[in-house]
Amino acid sequence: MLFTHYMKLDFPATKQVRHYLANDVALKAVRSGAPLPDGAVLFVEVFQAKLDGAGNPVKGPDGLFEKDKLLFFTAMERQAGWGDAIPPELRNADWRYALFAPDGSVRAGVSEARCLACHKPKDAESYLFTYPQLAEKARASR
Repeated sequence: MLFTHYMKLDFPATKQVRHYLANDVALKAVRSGAPLPDGAVLFVEVFQAKLDGAGNPVKGPDGLFEKDKLLFFTAMERQAGWGDAIPPELRNADWRYALFAPDGSVRAGVSEARCLACHKPKDAESYLFTYPQLAEKARASR
């Protein structure tokens, strides 16, 4: 599966930098103006920012933090029927969410309900906070 990097964002309070990626299914749908369909997968890689001798994040040529070690990553994927067992007040169509350790193992003790509740208000944008940035990248990569 091919993924496209579509956004990078600093989190100064935690000295993290996050890289956002989407698969071709998501890019194709957004490019055509359609909602994200079954088969869409999005990742966020969360890195510790590279720090200077004083403990401040080092910025790269783009003005954003340089990444150091991978701390964890998140994923959201949509497949037919995945939302069926989720209560309507939390259901995000057929999206499911997970948090992973750097080795790819699922991080224990993380409640998917928090992800569902947080993303629920973004239903008009396929439950995606970064839909505008994804759409911009999709249009630019025609």
